[in-house]
Amino acid sequence: MKRKSKKAFYNDALDCTDLLSLGMEYFGFNDRARKTMDSFFDYEYQQGEIEEKIKKNLASTYMAFLPLPNAKFAFGRRLKDASIAIYNVISDTIEEIPQEEEYQFIVGVYDDVLKSGDWPVVENRPFPDEEEAWPPPACIIDRISGGYEIYHLGEIRPSTREECEGLEMAAAWEAHHIVDRIMGDDKWHRDPTR
Repeated sequence: MKRKSKKAFYNDALDCTDLLSLGMEYFGFNDRARKTMDSFFDYEYQQGEIEEKIKKNLASTYMAFLPLPNAKFAFGRRLKDASIAIYNVISDTIEEIPQEEEYQFIVGVYDDVLKSGDWPVVENRPFPDEEEAWPPPACIIDRISGGYEIYHLGEIRPSTREECEGLEMAAAWEAHHIVDRIMGDDKWHRDPTR
């Protein structure tokens, strides 16, 4: 495929980000916006400052609201590595968007949960730096050997039981599991040291 000029690349990127923003603003992360973004990055665009700037903007994290069974709303922030951070704030309206980055918990989440549209996007809030975009370390317990490992920044390394104390188990959660936990039903959460 022929490489595009910097100007053509820049114009395509602007179109892509406009479509993505509109889709998220009105419909959540809908299929059309997702397909446009996917096809945009399938091309072999030239490397450079403009591309990196656009990718960084598109990779910033979106905050969504989660309707709860008690007619209130919780808010979550998408992190890297298929994770979601659930804010401490539970509100009566979706206008009460959390301003502080304080979370009840952070867990892995199935991709289809985030793409379903059930948790619409309410704000694009970029991270101040790359490190904050990642979830904290999570624990893995080998069912055969009983050994402990830590999963962090996309890597797995050996660990100890003591180091896993207080960490979440590395797992992907379904939407109803996350809602149950927000509502105070902790049956899905497991302490890795017990």
